[in-house]
Amino acid sequence: MGQDKYIKVTLTVIAFSLFWIALNLSVLEFVLYDFYNGEMTKFLS
Repeated sequence: MGQDKYIKVTLTVIAFSLFWIALNLSVLEFVLYDFYNGEMTKFLS
């Protein structure tokens, strides 16, 4: 019983961490992409 609960908690923590990392990466990618496009249009105009 205790072992089962421990495994469940560990899996939850891992899943949450992966979700958080994925969320941060997508936000970072969006910001970088936006910045890159803004810079490129500034240079090209």
